[in-house]
Amino acid sequence: DVHYRAVGDPRGLGEGTGLAAYRILQEALTNAVKHGAGTAEVSVEHTPGATTIEVANPIPTPAGIRGEGHGLTGIRERVQAHGGTARIGPDGGRWRVVVTLPTETPELRP
Repeated sequence: DVHYRAVGDPRGLGEGTGLAAYRILQEALTNAVKHGAGTAEVSVEHTPGATTIEVANPIPTPAGIRGEGHGLTGIRERVQAHGGTARIGPDGGRWRVVVTLPTETPELRP
C-alpha cells in the first residue's frame, strides 16, 4: 500500500527535471517494495523554487540495509545533475529518501 500526498502546483517543473523527479520516485518505490516491510508514504511538495519528494517505508532491520545499491546511486546522480539535494538512509526504523530539485534547471551539469 502507498499513501500519497501532493501539495502545490507542478507546472513550474521543467521537462528534464520532471522526468528526473518521476524516475527518482519510481526507484524509491521500487526499493520500498523490494526491501521494505509494509506500506510506503509518498509526499510531493511543489513550491515556487523547488519540488521536494519524500518516500518513507518501514524496514525489517536497520542493520541489514546498507543503502549502497545501483538504484540509490542513480537517484544521487539525477539529483546532482539537476542541482538538487538528497538525504537517503535509515531514520528511526524507516528507510527515507528525501530529494529536493530546483523548479527550473537551465541545463544539466556535467
